[in-house]
Amino acid sequence: MSASPTVNVVADALEAAALEVVRVSRLAPSTPDTDVLRIAVDREAVLLTCDKDVGDLGFRDARSHAGDVLVRLRRRTDQERATRVVALFEEQASRLADAFTVLSNTGVRIRA
Repeated sequence: MSASPTVNVVADALEAAALEVVRVSRLAPSTPDTDVLRIAVDREAVLLTCDKDVGDLGFRDARSHAGDVLVRLRRRTDQERATRVVALFEEQASRLADAFTVLSNTGVRIRA
């Protein structure tokens, strides 16, 4: 299984902005959510996901994490999503570590 076009457009935009990206879909396709979180923790990386179940693992289940960003942008083009995600990482990078963040159409919520 490969990542959705949205994931690839966002990841490409992050890489173009000189941010380090690890694409789990390429590293280990069909990886269970708990293993995706473990990979992020092992790499001390902020986990970026559009999958609420993955985002909930770090927040609701109080699992160890280096930070989760849940992207909930509805009715947006892939490029609009990519632009918003890159802006979030460029403008709020220091606040994303060890926090649970939701990026939605109405704004950004960060819980440390």
